[in-house]
Amino acid sequence: MAGISREVAEHELRITSGSKPVHQRLRCFDDERCRAMGEEIAKLLAAVMGPGAGAGVVLISPEGNKLHYMIRLHFSALNNVIEYEGLINGLRIAIELGATRLYAYGDSKLVVDQVMKESNCESSLMNAYCQKARKLEDKFRGFELHQVPHSP
Repeated sequence: MAGISREVAEHELRITSGSKPVHQRLRCFDDERCRAMGEEIAKLLAAVMGPGAGAGVVLISPEGNKLHYMIRLHFSALNNVIEYEGLINGLRIAIELGATRLYAYGDSKLVVDQVMKESNCESSLMNAYCQKARKLEDKFRGFELHQVPHSP
């Protein structure tokens, strides 16, 4: 990815068994903002995704400037793996850009609930992704992850 360091663009997940997430209260967020983010992601995916797996990341500055990124996966993946890849890469990009507070959106209720500690990770793969996302989450002074409806 142009402009993004290799350490941000690539990552390794170590799978460890036995970790259980801690539960946290559900956060409320403006429906209009969730809808707008879902539309942006849908437009991005429709515009640039060819065959194969990939995820879209849209970063919006406090001033409203939008940065669009595509993550292309070079392996077959289930939807929730793709969602985690998008989230993890989005977090890495935001960190690289110097963001200190982040509102993130995803359309996978399972991924959102796992990261926000509303549900447990049932598989070691999902647990590894979840732990990686939480580790990156700790680098922000403020972080919220919200679920938006799937785009048609």
